[in-house]
Amino acid sequence: MHENNSLSLIIFLEKIRSLRNFSQEHLIHGIVSMRQYRRYINGTCKPSYDIIKSLFEKLGFNIADLLYSY
Repeated sequence: MHENNSLSLIIFLEKIRSLRNFSQEHLIHGIVSMRQYRRYINGTCKPSYDIIKSLFEKLGFNIADLLYSY
């Protein structure tokens, strides 16, 4: 996944997380550490497809549909 696209997806994920009143801790629990998640948000590290998939699925999204429309 291209770095700009992954950062855009993480920013989009953060907006959805906030709208659904999920805390960052709740969202990332069992998926990734807070330190690593902040690296994704800051753009200093690129998340894998599996991480993005897991985070969006925790918010109730099918990642295949999301990526197709994104």
